[in-house]
Amino acid sequence: MRLTERAVARIAAGDRDVFIWDDALPGFGVRVKPSGAKSYIIQYRRGTVSRRMTIGACSLYRLEQARERARRLLTAAKDGADPAADRDQARKAPTVNELADRYLAEHAELRKKPSSLAADRRNLTNHIRPLLGKARVADVTADDIDRLLVQVQSGATATNVKLGKRSRRIVRGGAGVANRCVALLSKMFNLAERWKMRPPGSNPCRGLEKFKERKVERFLSAEELSRLGDALRGYELSPYAVAAIKLLVFTGARLGEVLALRWDRIDFERGEMRLDDSKTGAKTLHLPPRPWRFFRSCPEPKATLT
Repeated sequence: MRLTERAVARIAAGDRDVFIWDDALPGFGVRVKPSGAKSYIIQYRRGTVSRRMTIGACSLYRLEQARERARRLLTAAKDGADPAADRDQARKAPTVNELADRYLAEHAELRKKPSSLAADRRNLTNHIRPLLGKARVADVTADDIDRLLVQVQSGATATNVKLGKRSRRIVRGGAGVANRCVALLSKMFNLAERWKMRPPGSNPCRGLEKFKERKVERFLSAEELSRLGDALRGYELSPYAVAAIKLLVFTGARLGEVLALRWDRIDFERGEMRLDDSKTGAKTLHLPPRPWRFFRSCPEPKATLT
């Protein structure tokens, strides 16, 4: 019979699946399950095997829409394609969530410092997974990345969740966070190309214009330095804690660099400290005489400054 909207509506359910085929387009039909659920389907041959594929529920498609889609799929099948297998493969294609898991396990956890790894985990959990996690890696476009950039910058993923009596999880957006999310995604999609999840040269982050960030340089004034000195003298602090604070003030080193500084990497004769694994690579820090004399007066600890 030639299928019409009225004819499809009249098809009754049976004890088993009922199939009604369209005379106007061979291979296109309707399947009615015993539950009464109706869906448009196609049936075609792949070599000596007969394949069947569901287009969609009759409640979601108008008949002519389903017939037109069936026509395209059946034409592709005649040309050697296998629409059902292609759809199954697409459903199994890795998502951004799966790419993120592999990135962490096979790259970040092996090559990144703990602080950088923690930052990647936060950006994935707070921003990237909620906005892009379910998308298939192969389907992500530059427009998707640009949209994520704007959403994170505008605070679309910002949250303030109470975790316990005295703890909360506060997530903020902003230009800086958005830029770092895109930098992380760029690395992930570079690896996706290497892992054959995307074609070579298809990184959707390439060429994307990031937000301009305002660089902040903050130096303590003479009055603030005096107040800091008074505070350090007014509290019973470990001499190593005082030394660490002074190193931060007078060298501009990062907190992690100072806290991880080993005693055997200090040259007391030359007033130098060797950082073998700083963020920018190996480097040497030099101290002015006054803080250096205080630091030199500290007894040698067993391990690190902390």
